[in-house]
Amino acid sequence: MTLSPSVKAGCRGSVRACLCFCLWQFLFTEGAEDTTPSSQMLRAVNLVLDCTYVSESAGHGGMFPGGFTREKALLVLRNVSVPEHESLDSITDFQPQPVENEAMIFEATVTDVEIPESEALLHADCNGQEVSCEISQYFRHKEGKAGSGEEENTACFISSIHISGNSFSVTVVMKTIPYQNDSVGKDRWHPRLKVPLSPRGTITMTVAFAVFTHTPSIRTQLGNTVKLDCGLKLSAADVVSVEWWRQHKGSGRSIYMYQPGTANRETTGPWMDIQNLQDSGDASLFIEGLGVKDEGTYICLVSTTHYNAQQIIQVLVIEPPKVKLYSTPSHEGSSRSLLTCEINNYYPLDVHVKWGQKVPENEGKLIEISESYSTSHRENHDGTFTVSSIVSVTVPSPEERGTTYTCSVSHVSLQVPITASLHLASADVESFIGLAGVSLATVIFIVFCCFLSSKRRDEGRSQCREQTAADTDTATPHVTTPQHKKKQH
Repeated sequence: MTLSPSVKAGCRGSVRACLCFCLWQFLFTEGAEDTTPSSQMLRAVNLVLDCTYVSESAGHGGMFPGGFTREKALLVLRNVSVPEHESLDSITDFQPQPVENEAMIFEATVTDVEIPESEALLHADCNGQEVSCEISQYFRHKEGKAGSGEEENTACFISSIHISGNSFSVTVVMKTIPYQNDSVGKDRWHPRLKVPLSPRGTITMTVAFAVFTHTPSIRTQLGNTVKLDCGLKLSAADVVSVEWWRQHKGSGRSIYMYQPGTANRETTGPWMDIQNLQDSGDASLFIEGLGVKDEGTYICLVSTTHYNAQQIIQVLVIEPPKVKLYSTPSHEGSSRSLLTCEINNYYPLDVHVKWGQKVPENEGKLIEISESYSTSHRENHDGTFTVSSIVSVTVPSPEERGTTYTCSVSHVSLQVPITASLHLASADVESFIGLAGVSLATVIFIVFCCFLSSKRRDEGRSQCREQTAADTDTATPHVTTPQHKKKQH
C-alpha cells in the first residue's frame, strides 16, 4: 500500500514516513483525552494503493472466455479525509511519473462519498497489516432511467479493498468524467480500456458508491445474537434496496429482502433495522439465537438506480467441548480398568485427544499413552457432536498409589486444551471394595429371601385357617329344636 500525498507505499517508500505515521497513531491513541471524530480537525490526503487489475481473457479463437488475466495497477484515492496532525506537514501532493498510455493508473476523487476507515488504511503498514486491492471494469445495470447522454458516455470501474486480519473490507464503484468520443485524441485514449486519459496519463474518476463491512469474518458460539455489519455510502440521494443471501455447502437462498415501502421486520428469523438504513445507510443484518444451521457465507447485496455492490461475510460457529473422565471395570479381569474420556457438545467436528499418566515414583512427569481408541462421532439434536476416547490401563499396585491419568482435549474453539484428571485406586483397594460390595449384596439377597419366605408362611397359615373354618361349616347339620305345645286340661 502507498501513503501519500508525500510518499509511496509506507515503509517501502520511506522509513521516516512510516515512523511518523506510527508516532501519529500512538499520539492519537495514547495522548489527547478527546479523540472522537467530531472533536478532530480533518485534513484531505491522497491514499495510493498497489492494486491488481483483473480482466477477462479471450479463450481459444477469441470466441469464448478463457479465464482471467491479472496485471499491476495503481489506485490513487484523492481528497480522503483523515484527522489533522503535524506529521502531515511535510507531505506533498502525489505526482505520477511519466508513463506509457497502457499503464494502469486510476485516480478517483473523493467528494460526496466518504471512504470509511481511511485511518485504518493509512496506518495499515505501521500496524503490520496488508492491504489487498483489486480493480476491474464495471458495467452498470439497466434499471431506472439511463440518464443524459453525458451519463451514457461514462465508464465505470469497481475496486475491492481489504485489510488483512478480517477487520475491514470496502467495495468502491468509480465512474470516469463524462466525455465525448470525438473530442478525445488518440494519444489521450487508453488503448485497451477504451477510456480517456488525463494529461498525466491517468484514468480520472470520481467515487460514486461504496459498500463496506467491519466484520468480513465472524466466529461465535451457539445461542448468541450476531450482527452482520454492512453499510453504504451514496454520492446523491437515491432509491436503495438490500437483499441478504446465505450460501452453505453448495446451495444458496435469499433470507431477507428490503425494498422501499414493502419490507417490515419479520416476527422470526433474521432482520434489519430499516430506520437505521434510511438514516445512516446501515444495512446490517441481525440473527438471534444463532445455531449450527446458520453457519455459512452471507452476501449483503445493495442496489441503487444505477449501481450495485456487495460484501461477503463468513459466519463460523464454534462451540467448546465439555469433557468428563471416568473409569469402568474391564472385561479383561480385575487387574485392568477402562478409562473413558467423554467429549460432549462441540462444533465443528474435529477434536484431538491426548492421554497421559503421572506416576509418583517418576517425579510426577507426564508419560504419554499412545494406545487408545475412539467411538464414532455422534451428532446431537442441536448439530453439535459427541465422541468418546477410551484406554485400557493396568490397575495400580499398592506401591503405585497416587498414579494419575489425564485426558487433554484440543479444539479450534479453545485457546488452550481442556485437561481432565483421574486418580485410579490401587488393586488392593479395588479388591477390598469389590469384596465388600459382593458381601453386602449377598447379605441383602439373604435378608430379602427370608422376608419373602416369612411372608409366604404367614399367607399360607392365614389361608389354612380360612379353609378349616369353611370345611367345618359345611360338615355340621343345622338342628332345629322342636317346641311342645302345652297340654290342655
